[in-house]
Amino acid sequence: MRAPVRQGIAPAYLFACLLLGGSGQGVWGPLLLQLAGVVLLGWSFWSAPPRPLGASARRLGWLMGAAVLLVLVQLLPLPPVLWTSLPGRAAAVENFRLLGEPLPWLPLSLTPYDGLSSALGLIPPLALLAAILRLGAYRTSWLGIAIGAGAVLNILLGALQISTGRYYLFPFSTVGSAAGFFANGNYLGTLLLAAIPFLAALTAHGLRERRSHRKRVGSLGLALGPLLVLVMGLVISKSMAALLLTVPVALASALLLIKPERGRWKIVGGLSLACMAIGLVAYAWLPAINDPNNAMSTGIRAHLYAKTAATAWQLFPVGSGLGSFPRVYALYEDPGVFFGAMVNHAHDDYLEIALEGGLPGVLILLGFLWWWLKRLVAIWRSPASTPFERAATIAAATILAHSLVDFPARTMAIAAVLATAVALMAEPREWRRAEGATAERRKARHVSLG
Repeated sequence: MRAPVRQGIAPAYLFACLLLGGSGQGVWGPLLLQLAGVVLLGWSFWSAPPRPLGASARRLGWLMGAAVLLVLVQLLPLPPVLWTSLPGRAAAVENFRLLGEPLPWLPLSLTPYDGLSSALGLIPPLALLAAILRLGAYRTSWLGIAIGAGAVLNILLGALQISTGRYYLFPFSTVGSAAGFFANGNYLGTLLLAAIPFLAALTAHGLRERRSHRKRVGSLGLALGPLLVLVMGLVISKSMAALLLTVPVALASALLLIKPERGRWKIVGGLSLACMAIGLVAYAWLPAINDPNNAMSTGIRAHLYAKTAATAWQLFPVGSGLGSFPRVYALYEDPGVFFGAMVNHAHDDYLEIALEGGLPGVLILLGFLWWWLKRLVAIWRSPASTPFERAATIAAATILAHSLVDFPARTMAIAAVLATAVALMAEPREWRRAEGATAERRKARHVSLG
């Protein structure tokens, strides 16, 4: 396979995820992504990688393998003597008693069919990890372009939605705010935030390629247009969390454009203070911040978090199984508290992982966060790290931060962006080192006489 074709596989799949994986309400889009993901996974593990994976990539692989193994263990049938002794299974035992039925073999998961359905959603991000780390089927700049192009198309559709009140792609969508190819404007906001550091990385890459001062200024000028489009998309998404994260993400992304010289850090500090002041004034006037529905949502979430934490403790240490939150929460929610709709998620992915995954899920999550933190420090401390690697740390941090108040990574599109960022963090420079060493060895084998 020719190199440009091979290098376009992961960016093309990532772009497809941003257009087809915006909601679990979809059918054909997620199905196509899952089928293509199975092909990518099969190809990745059938063919040996061009070189052995580095230590950081192997650790990430072990963490992902542990997560998949946990899902499989949750679906394995257990004899009645085992599953009846687990926390939170008393209601199931009582139901069988009332029906007069003998206790059957049941899995650890309280909702195994929902668990299997949710497990299929892991295929696209795992396929991207495999395509980048094992196949090397990518080019970093093309991954950034795929995220930027997906963000722009989402904004265009979102602008059409908010101006006409139509063209929402899913039955249950946040009508009145821009959702793009998502069902919820919050996740459009997450994508746009993740696109900002990659836009900065593409600009920094262009500045390195252009030697003359005029061309460098032109590159900065060209970046302002897409940046303004992203900011406009953030405003029309009406996502309070995304709007609050805009200034920190923009400031962190600005660091990608400035060399760490003493004088320039003073400029960064001045710009940071100015951006913070402008941000505080702007937030005071943004409708999304002053919307009473957001204040009500904040109060509801406080109750939701407390109840989710209490339920997770009652099911500890085994958890209730992947994808079981809606049905399990309905069993434990307060009868006197009605939110006006079914609670489908905890709106805090960390609490939801604790409820569904129990102690194993928490340990895997802590292991991943520790791995991510170590890679973040290593990349930002290394003078050899590239803007794309640093952009990946910012994009991943954005999604992880938003997961404190929502569940963006449970959509295939945002999970694909997170997987891409994590893959770039896992093994950023070693592909190039291996290729460079191979080129040097090839040159050393030949002697030219002239």
